[in-house]
Order: sequence, then C-alpha cells, then structure tokens
Amino acid sequence: MPFLRSLLHRGAVTLSVMALVGLAGCSTARYPAPTERLESAEEAAREASALGADQDPVAHFHLALAQHQIRIGKELMASGKNGRAAWVLTRAATDALLAVELVRENVTRAEAQEAAQQVEALQRGSP
Repeated sequence: MPFLRSLLHRGAVTLSVMALVGLAGCSTARYPAPTERLESAEEAAREASALGADQDPVAHFHLALAQHQIRIGKELMASGKNGRAAWVLTRAATDALLAVELVRENVTRAEAQEAAQQVEALQRGSP
C-alpha cells in the first residue's frame, strides 16, 4: 500500500508541475513584448535628462530609479517575462515623467520668483 501511495503522490506532483508549466506558458503567450512601454519610458527618461534632472536631487532620484527600472524591464523582456516587464516599464515611465515635471516645476518657480522681483523693482521705482 505505501508503494501505491507513493506512485499516486508522484503522479499528483507530476500533474501539478505540468499544470504550472502549462499556465506559465499561457501567461507569457498572453503578453506581447511591451515595446511601446519601453519606448515611452526611454523617451521620458531622455527628456528628464535633457531638461536637467541631474541638477535637482529629487528629480535625479526619480530619473535614476526610472533608468534602473528600464534595465530591469529589458532583462525581463529578454527572459520572456513580458507581463512583469510591462508593469516595471510602466513604473519606469511614471518615475521618468515625475522627474520631468519636477524639473519643470523648478523652472516655473524660478521664473515666478524672477517676475516677482521685477514687479517689486518697478513698484519701488514708481512714485
């Protein structure tokens, strides 16, 4: 009887492994390579870099995080894990876009401060 149980147990384990392999195959077949997300993330990272994200510590952090996630996404794509790669690349694009917006905010703040100084100078010069 123990021998029969052992065979049944091995059969169940084998069947479970085959089912998991089948599901893994289905899950990777369901997700095409997320090339558009990769392009979006890379474009946003380039824009953040071009705008000067390296000059602001918080923007620099998010740009570096995005660049790291882009590398991870490429590795996941290369290993056929397109579903996970899509999520990682979405996060990468979001972090890169946040870096872009942080740089733009800093530029806008500087311009507003300059405009306020010009207004004060004009007010001081008027009677």
